Amino acid sequence: LSDVHIDLQYRPGSEKDCDEPVCCREGKGAGDKAAGFWGSLNAQCDLPLWTFENALQFIREKIKPDVIFWTGDIPAHDDWNQTREDQLHHIQITADLLSHYFPAVMATL
Repeated sequence: LSDVHIDLQYRPGSEKDCDEPVCCREGKGAGDKAAGFWGSLNAQCDLPLWTFENALQFIREKIKPDVIFWTGDIPAHDDWNQTREDQLHHIQITADLLSHYFPAVMATL
């Protein structure tokens, strides 16, 4: 798992084509400019947490891995707005989800 860029501020229906470095957080998008529930392709948006969690469910049920390589780069692309605590929070959320969905699978950093 690499470069998942989970955005805890992602908001479905928000503007996905904005003038900011990271979109899908604020404003009201209309039609094809609105952020989708599961994420938004071809937009300056990062991944909603629930999409990442759903992907882990799929991997557990369909792929059934023996080992998981987790290489990092977890938080959204707005790193200039993040504190060390924000970074650690994203890492903890990811570690907790991996432990929940893959309790018997070795996860390696």
